[in-house]
Amino acid sequence: LVVMRQFDAGEWLHLVQENQANRAMLVPTMLKHLMEHPKFEDYDLSSLGVITYGAAPMPLEVIREAIGKFPGVRFINAFGQTETASTITMLPPDDHVLNGSQTEIEPKLKRLTSIGKPLEDVEVDIVDEEGQSVAVGENGEIVARGSRMMAGYWHEESATQETMRSGWIYTGDLGYELWIESGDACSVWDALMEAGSGHNITPIGTTALKMARVEAGLLLMGTDFHSARFAWVDAQRETPSELGWSWMFKGISQDDRPFIGRSAIELEIQERASRWTTVGLAVDWHDYERVYTEAGVVPPRHEIYSESTMSVYRRSGVDWDYAGYVSSFTSSSLLRTPLAIAKLPLDLAGPGSEVDLEVNVIRRPQNVLAQVKQMPFFNPARKSADMGEEKSA
Repeated sequence: LVVMRQFDAGEWLHLVQENQANRAMLVPTMLKHLMEHPKFEDYDLSSLGVITYGAAPMPLEVIREAIGKFPGVRFINAFGQTETASTITMLPPDDHVLNGSQTEIEPKLKRLTSIGKPLEDVEVDIVDEEGQSVAVGENGEIVARGSRMMAGYWHEESATQETMRSGWIYTGDLGYELWIESGDACSVWDALMEAGSGHNITPIGTTALKMARVEAGLLLMGTDFHSARFAWVDAQRETPSELGWSWMFKGISQDDRPFIGRSAIELEIQERASRWTTVGLAVDWHDYERVYTEAGVVPPRHEIYSESTMSVYRRSGVDWDYAGYVSSFTSSSLLRTPLAIAKLPLDLAGPGSEVDLEVNVIRRPQNVLAQVKQMPFFNPARKSADMGEEKSA
């Protein structure tokens, strides 16, 4: 390991040659000074195999020049900070190889202006000032979370609260999400599946739609409720109010039109006779992460979608005080928290009510804090805008 007290381009070139250094870490300005050194071409730098750069934006013209002047060197762009235990995203060496036609090189030149992709054990998002995910192509602050993020600043509670919010570390850096052109989709897909063939890569397909369905608070027949035609007992049947659709009857007293079940619905509303109602649950991320971390495993996030029953308990001081159940569960990358659709008694159905949700951690039941939320969880203005309004927005 060769350590310099202070960076000097000439001394750096000398030390690499003298010690036959094979790896180096540089910031973009250092790399630029090295190539501009009048005796750069006089030094034998052939021992260098890898140069990692970061800590500041890399100008495209600088990295292009470096790729040409350091033949045989594999470049890596690493982005991170002390609070995230160093690197959270990386642009790998293959994206620095500018071979082929101009058409083939052009996409790589675009990627050279980025900080690459998140590492496997880190989740990264780009958010606005309110902490909401920004649209593709819009600027926002880069946030990250994962099992190796810092626990906080030593004896600096206010600074910790400012940097760590809802389980995310706010890096203070700006970034944006980039999607590929539709014309490149097939080739990128083929390359992705080939590269991931040895790593159990699995197309998510309709699971992505199901996860979006939970975010939108849409109930799925056969999962969140069942047809009364196939119910054997009353516990398998549900009224519209118990499904969370009481908004359908707000004006029923001013509308005398007859329909099947009207008298039963009116009686249920009048006597508040609903056995339960369907609500949204947002799981406390800190508690969710805690039960997995204590078991020595990374809390699952992106791949989570479940249509299995999960029990919900009252936070009454009595262990396992059963209250209801969850019928759909997902970990929302968009809203950055686990979400669920649940059936709860009316006294627990108000927004803000807290309950315990049972999750299985290495096949053992553990309770995590969850809070009742109004559905839909994600309700963008564009959902109800007509095409003219959306286009002008």
